[in-house]
Amino acid sequence: MKNDYGISVYTLWPRLAFCTRNQPMEISKFCRKMAVLAGFFLCMLFSNQCIKKTDNKEIFRDKFDRSNSSTLGSDWTINMPSVGTLFTINGNMAKPLGGSGTTEVTVPSALYNQKVKGSFKASAKFVISGGDYESLGYIIARSAASDVPTDGYLCGYYYSLGTASPKKYYFSLRKVSSGTVTSIADVAMHQLTSGKSDTITFTVDNSTLKCEISGNSTIGISITDSSFGDGYTGLLGGGNNSQYLFFDDFLIEKL
Repeated sequence: MKNDYGISVYTLWPRLAFCTRNQPMEISKFCRKMAVLAGFFLCMLFSNQCIKKTDNKEIFRDKFDRSNSSTLGSDWTINMPSVGTLFTINGNMAKPLGGSGTTEVTVPSALYNQKVKGSFKASAKFVISGGDYESLGYIIARSAASDVPTDGYLCGYYYSLGTASPKKYYFSLRKVSSGTVTSIADVAMHQLTSGKSDTITFTVDNSTLKCEISGNSTIGISITDSSFGDGYTGLLGGGNNSQYLFFDDFLIEKL
């Protein structure tokens, strides 16, 4: 008889019987080990709760809990496409600065430097600071390139540039192909509130894409698209000198 952990009663009991006899000092350590193993076995056999099996689906996680820095670290590849763009660590969060950039191809990005294969889910918390945030913030998935996001998908927050009054804000699923960004689906949402955190979750299950936001709003977009295969995953966003976006607790996990 074996339990879920592969320990056999038929191999353990004879060893314990051996230890119950008077034995020389040199094997006392062996007997003590057998006693510990017996207690461990009995605990698992009758309760099966001593050590629970875990199925670790985590591929990569970064909580950005480190000192302020001008870079995110060696796990990331940063793209700064225009003057004044940065992707930094600030206040234990990732802080992109868009400079004068106002579109997806002109604001900074940060890609995890290992290709993500198969079906997965990526998520990140994001929060704004400094008032009305007139920019954008996305999770990138399946980027063909490891440095500049291309031939991949974007899931996140989008401000309708050029709109005067009333201003328009969207939760958006987009596609980047050969440097051109096109919208797959846009859902109108509320203006972001400074200091309040939301979570973006992007699920890529074969050809099924699910783009979600939770927190102050609950919005979900689900479509089927097989334009792009395995690629790189990360963050993209911007902000200017008075409106800031912060990402936190970035996680990629297997489905």
